[in-house]
Amino acid sequence: MSIQNIKELLRLHNLWVSGDPDGRKMDLKNITLLNFDFSGVNLSHMDLSGADFGGSNFRGATLFCANFSKTNLKDADMNGCSAISADFSKANLHDVDFTNANLSNAILDGSNLRNTNFIGCKLEGTILENKHICTFQFNKHTGYYYGGEEIYFDCQVYKLNDLVSNTVKLGEKMGYNKLEIQEYTKFVEYCFSLIKK
Repeated sequence: MSIQNIKELLRLHNLWVSGDPDGRKMDLKNITLLNFDFSGVNLSHMDLSGADFGGSNFRGATLFCANFSKTNLKDADMNGCSAISADFSKANLHDVDFTNANLSNAILDGSNLRNTNFIGCKLEGTILENKHICTFQFNKHTGYYYGGEEIYFDCQVYKLNDLVSNTVKLGEKMGYNKLEIQEYTKFVEYCFSLIKK
C-alpha cells in the first residue's frame, strides 16, 4: 500500500470518526509501516492488530478504543497520546515512550513492557494480566507495580521481597524526606500485600 493510499485511508477514517457520511471505518491490521508519522491523527476504533509500527510517531494521536493487539510498537513515540480503552494485549511496547499519555482503562495483558516509559502517564483502570497497575510518584520519581513479585522505580526493577525490608535505605538513596519515605513505604507495603491475595 502506498503512502498516498494510507493517507487517504486515514482521511476517510477521520471523517467516519467525526460522523461525516463521506467517511468510512478503516483498518491497518497486519501492515508494516516503520517510522510512520501518525502524530495528531485520530485512530479511534481502528483495528491495527498484528501490524508493525516500529519507530513510528503517535505524539498527540487519539487512539480511543483502538486495537493494537499483537502489534509491534518498539521505539514508538506515544508522547501525549490519548489511548483510553485501547487494547495493547500481547503488543511489543519495548522502549515505547508513553510520557504524559492517557492510558486509562487500556489493556496491556501479555505485552512486552521492557524499558517502556510511563512517566506522567494516566493509568487509572489500566489492566495488566487481569490486575490494575498501581502507581506512585514523588517529584521526578515514579514507581509502578503490575502484579507479581517485582516493582519498578525509575527504570530499575526490584524484588518486592527484598524491597519491603529496605524501603528506608532506598528512599534515602532517592533523596526522599521522612514524610516521603513514609508514603513510599506505604506504597511498597500495599503492593507486597497484593502478592498474598
